[in-house]
Amino acid sequence: MADKIEHTIHGFVPQDEWHKFLKQHFAPKRTSEHAARSRSANEICGSLGCPGTFGGGKLHGCSVDIESDGSTTIHCHYTLVATQ
Repeated sequence: MADKIEHTIHGFVPQDEWHKFLKQHFAPKRTSEHAARSRSANEICGSLGCPGTFGGGKLHGCSVDIESDGSTTIHCHYTLVATQ
């Protein structure tokens, strides 16, 4: 059975940095391979500061909350796989 854990990073990212990041990572791509999409999602999360592993779990994805004051919280999501 797999459990999920989360690691958060809170800070401030200047607007021009967000524009560069979004342009670099979210340009439309024409690929249908799920593995390629998963790999790029982990690369994106890594570039936001999410470590590849955390608390015994493997990076599964991330989400970003941007507040009206410009502060940013990055939620790094990990899947903890039961060991035998």
